Amino acid sequence: MCSPRARRVSCDLVWIDKGIWIYPRTVTRLEEITRAPVVHYTPDPAITFHRTRHFIRALPKYRACVTTKSYELKAYEQLGARHVVLINQQYDPDIFYPMNVPAEERERLRSDVCFVGHGEDHYADCIEAAANVTREIKIWGAWQPTVESRPALRSFWRGRGIYNREYAAALCSTKVALGLLSKWVAEQTTTRSFEIPACGTLMLAERTEEHTALFREGVEADFFGTKEELQDKLRFYLKDDAARAKIAQAGRERCVRDGHDTLTRMKGLMTETWARLGMETSLPPESVPVTPGAPLENQGQPDSAR
Repeated sequence: MCSPRARRVSCDLVWIDKGIWIYPRTVTRLEEITRAPVVHYTPDPAITFHRTRHFIRALPKYRACVTTKSYELKAYEQLGARHVVLINQQYDPDIFYPMNVPAEERERLRSDVCFVGHGEDHYADCIEAAANVTREIKIWGAWQPTVESRPALRSFWRGRGIYNREYAAALCSTKVALGLLSKWVAEQTTTRSFEIPACGTLMLAERTEEHTALFREGVEADFFGTKEELQDKLRFYLKDDAARAKIAQAGRERCVRDGHDTLTRMKGLMTETWARLGMETSLPPESVPVTPGAPLENQGQPDSAR
């Protein structure tokens, strides 16, 4: 059901963000009332993990569906989505940048290695491996069930999740931030993949096709494929401040140059969505590119797919 307010709105496009509780008839009615295309966006695995019956049934009603999950593209099409646009995650440049963290706060957040995110067995395995290299580890997030089953990790856990500025300050106060990927779904990248390097901090992430397409390995970020490789690279970077700083700076520059910030990414997305729907865009010309030389629907895909 649409409210009376919706009937008074004049717009070029209706944007629904993570509409897992939006009924199919609501999408249809919104388009009838506004005479504008209705587009759905989600940064989450909306089909494999966060799905609801309302969202699945509504998919064919949207004029376009935007996702950051390459592994869900076929599922969107199989479920009847009309136009599917794939983009990368992005970072907020007003929050994630190389900030000058006050000394007292930096001391509280300081670590050799940090990870911010929920707890799961795979993440715990990686933290245990890192703990054989350094005990200066800090983790934040919903880890209580994990640390209860693995008490050796409790000393690293700082409790609740941290967000926005405090999260960015923690990234700016560590030597190496881990870019771990959930094994609950087939993740290739996450928002951490951009938030960490945007802060000017070395990202040591899991090696995937999408990660290595986004950042040059050993130049703009570094990657690992086994626990042993994770440990070897931690030993190296924790000892070599110059190498760590050089890669961290290059990673920051790559984020900025390729337009992984939210504003640039959304401008490019709007241009792509307008083009898919055969509409004229009122966005300025400089907003069209997202990554130089690559169509937006290929963002985040491996080099072989570009």
